[in-house]
Amino acid sequence: GGCPPPPPAPPPPRHPPPPSCVFAALAAPLGVAYASSEDVQHSKVLGAALVLDRDIRTMWCSRAGEEKPSLTLDLGRRRILHLLSLRWDYNFAALYSVQTSDDGVSWTERMQHEHTHQPHSDDELIFPPRCMARYVRVTSEKPGREGKGICLASAEVLGCEKAEATGVVREARRPARL
Repeated sequence: GGCPPPPPAPPPPRHPPPPSCVFAALAAPLGVAYASSEDVQHSKVLGAALVLDRDIRTMWCSRAGEEKPSLTLDLGRRRILHLLSLRWDYNFAALYSVQTSDDGVSWTERMQHEHTHQPHSDDELIFPPRCMARYVRVTSEKPGREGKGICLASAEVLGCEKAEATGVVREARRPARL
């Protein structure tokens, strides 16, 4: 008899966190998201909070024809932001901007991104260094399919939690994807 070998260690994050913080999902634990609109398909509301349920079979979709639809993630308090991870569905934004805010009223544009990939693909965007905010908003500047809304299966902000008092830095695993 013997013990089975230990499971392999998880791979390190592709983008390491800044020193003295824990790389962690900031939005999903709270589950608070807002949208400029929500589409209804087959009597089901495709609500904003569905991007945070860690189930890529569910999604938020904006109403078709809405000009510049947006999705806002509330992180509960001001946080150090590191990476924005988005999983687009069939109706994606061909061009979108990312803004941050401390109060949900005044917004600062942090980046614009052209989504050149196919539908059902991911984007990972790194925030500028020392970027802090409570709210993160993704706004579609141009839909990938003319006349359609946009749909996100998941959206998450990865950022810093304070390292433990012992000074040991842990690396949290990235949010699970099905």
